[in-house]
Amino acid sequence: MVIRNESTLRRWAAFRPGTRMPDSLEELALSDQLALSSADVELHALLSNTATAELEMAAINNQLDAAPIPQADREAQARRAEAERLIADGAFPTAGRYEGETYIPGREGSVTAQFAVEELAPDLAERERLRVAAEQASTPGGMTAEDIAFVHAEMARNRTESLQRAAQSMQGVI
Repeated sequence: MVIRNESTLRRWAAFRPGTRMPDSLEELALSDQLALSSADVELHALLSNTATAELEMAAINNQLDAAPIPQADREAQARRAEAERLIADGAFPTAGRYEGETYIPGREGSVTAQFAVEELAPDLAERERLRVAAEQASTPGGMTAEDIAFVHAEMARNRTESLQRAAQSMQGVI
């Protein structure tokens, strides 16, 4: 079933101005099918009944983009999404930290994944390298300001307890 509404008809009109949008891909000559698959992947999928549910919903709700996304842009989006996935999966190292009294260990990262991110999205790789460098340079041992405050508070508490125990043991001596 072909979805005919303003957004799909606009896309067809951009592809073949002045012609009627076919009911299925089979109504087009093979050369037109190939041209459509190159020019407008989404419209091609809708006409060939291979569209994803999300694409069909967008078409039904008249929410298709006014113009097709060029294949180069689609590929760039896919590369960027893969780079973001690699970063989220721990491609770059992170410093350990405390959340309250719980220590969250850092990650070592993966050099292979870092090279992949560099290949897929150099700007994201640079952003992550700068984040890692700032994290390492701004705090001793990669600790955040909150971590340092926690360690200082623990040291002060331990010192106070130690002095109290020493004072209690001294009271029995005098």
